[in-house]
Amino acid sequence: MAWKCPKCHSHHLNVMVTACARLLQYEDDFSTEVTGDHEWDDTSNMTCEDCGYCEASHQFETEEVEEQP
Repeated sequence: MAWKCPKCHSHHLNVMVTACARLLQYEDDFSTEVTGDHEWDDTSNMTCEDCGYCEASHQFETEEVEEQP
């Protein structure tokens, strides 16, 4: 399986992931510390860096396997 933009055929893609993070609370501030792995699936938003197309990742799926430079 491979992914590419259905509009411009670019392979420069970003995908929205879900991760678990520890919430660190301080007296006047807070921060987060990512713990464990991240996940995404065919309903996660994917965005093309080249043309800006954004849709569920299953829209970017392709059977074509192209060699990357």
